[in-house]
Amino acid sequence: MLKDYLFPTTVGETVDMLAKYNGAARIIAGGTDLSIDIKKMEPKPEYLIDLRDVEELNVVEEDGDFIKIGCSVTFTDIVANDLLSQHASALVEGAAQVGAVQVRNMGTVGGNIVSAQPAADAAVPLTALDAICVIVGKDGVREVPITEVYEGIGRSKIDSTKELLAFVKIPKKAAGSESAYCALDLRNALALPMICTAVKLSVKDGLVSDVRIVAAPLAPGPTRIVAAEEFLLGKPATDENFTEAGTIATDNVSFRSSLVRGSSEYRHEVLPILVRRALITAQLAAQ
Repeated sequence: MLKDYLFPTTVGETVDMLAKYNGAARIIAGGTDLSIDIKKMEPKPEYLIDLRDVEELNVVEEDGDFIKIGCSVTFTDIVANDLLSQHASALVEGAAQVGAVQVRNMGTVGGNIVSAQPAADAAVPLTALDAICVIVGKDGVREVPITEVYEGIGRSKIDSTKELLAFVKIPKKAAGSESAYCALDLRNALALPMICTAVKLSVKDGLVSDVRIVAAPLAPGPTRIVAAEEFLLGKPATDENFTEAGTIATDNVSFRSSLVRGSSEYRHEVLPILVRRALITAQLAAQ
């Protein structure tokens, strides 16, 4: 039974509330996932700690060599942000595909990660962008690569009854580097992707100098396809090599058939097309 709905104004106050209620409280930001999940929770949280008044969590700003994104930044905010359009095209593209307008207006980047859905439209590009999660708890601050925060499907290692995912940091885009996101959906809104991929591509003197290729849903979290990355490194950034990278990608993953997301066979056929398309999009944008 819910006993109180709390509104902290600072990160420190938020963490103090979590410590005070010792597992009986739960962080809520946009609430687009939690409002549904809470019906199935046992035990149910006795306190909800709403982040809407914590202004420091609503910012997108430069932080040295990184762009820092507050956990309460919404998908609508991401799409409209010039700094992210400059440094994180894949994230902007992914945010634009989240749910319907109402969901994008309320849903937050922090919730997209903590909800731990493997094909989340923001978490997949954030993985390609080498995002770092800044987590605050009673024992202090820790920074964890986004790839390390997934416990299982729908289960995060970030315990929002005890700690706060305060910020996400991504490296600033280097010269000759760009990112892209591609997804196949059942319909235009209100559906998780059947399959999605995000890439970050760096090209120097016509050769691939750095690359990240991420696909989902393959595992508890977004998955880097290292074999395809290793194939591309040092090779010419050509359509032929991008096509081969897509083939290598699908040869090195294992989809399961799903009534919601389609058959394994179908998604294996689609993945190389999405990988090639994302790589070409990134290459053209970097020129």
